[in-house]
Amino acid sequence: MEKEKTQYLHIKYSHDGKTFSENNGKEIAEWLGQYTDDKEEDSNNFETYEWVKLKVKKEIVHLLKETELIEKKENTTRYIEKYYDLNNELLFTKEIEVPNSPVFVTFEEKHFKFDKDGLLIE
Repeated sequence: MEKEKTQYLHIKYSHDGKTFSENNGKEIAEWLGQYTDDKEEDSNNFETYEWVKLKVKKEIVHLLKETELIEKKENTTRYIEKYYDLNNELLFTKEIEVPNSPVFVTFEEKHFKFDKDGLLIE
């Protein structure tokens, strides 16, 4: 039986939707690009990423992520990731299918506090 490969989600940012932002796309900007593959290293090819324009407030991007189980099969599990802005407006969704492995699927939950203007409180 062939060993299942770990899948990695890669995310980078862009100011114009045509080139990576500063620090090779690691600086948060108006455009978010993502793709999933079995390589741990990020691609430096801009065209590899699927891009979506984000809503920006005072040059800070806030994304809220919700992960929902779709279907669990014998060897794989399908999830849908939903990304929202601070007004709970759905920005985009991403469906992922991962191998069933007790060490593969881990989810991290983070809680943030925001002020009345929607800015992150340190």
